[in-house]
Amino acid sequence: MDDENRGDSWESARSRYSRRRHSDDRADPWGRRFVVAMSILLAVVIIYPWYERWVDSVIAARMLETLGEEFEKAGEDFRQESRARAQQSARAADASRREEQRLRIARVKLMGATDGTNGAVVIVDLGDATLTESRDTICKQASAWLRRDLARVALRVQRYRSSNPAIDAGVVNCP
Repeated sequence: MDDENRGDSWESARSRYSRRRHSDDRADPWGRRFVVAMSILLAVVIIYPWYERWVDSVIAARMLETLGEEFEKAGEDFRQESRARAQQSARAADASRREEQRLRIARVKLMGATDGTNGAVVIVDLGDATLTESRDTICKQASAWLRRDLARVALRVQRYRSSNPAIDAGVVNCP
């Protein structure tokens, strides 16, 4: 008997709880849905600003990465153009320097030469040329002036100064 009463009490408890739950749903079927909908809406309203910031930061990072790559590419292009311009400028400067040197050497003129006991002495109008760069021209002109081969001969060179006395410019060893 006790078992029967206990069984009835559990059934009545279950049925009371189920009736109460079902009776609330029937009384206000939209109330629970409204609470769930408002909870979801409130969660979206609260979370959206952080989500928006995250999306903006991801987009900004991608844009910065893209701009960085473009800037890097533009920088590399600029460096290549600069190198090309520098090489071209260096070639032009080198050609110009060689042409100026050729012109300076072409203006070198032997004004006189003599054989002496201490070796040959030449008087040369060097202009803007240096003694070193005009060595071959001086030796060639001195050889023609003295009418002999001056290979491995040291020439004492004096600089021509028009109406003023010549001054010592150094020694040239002919090749």
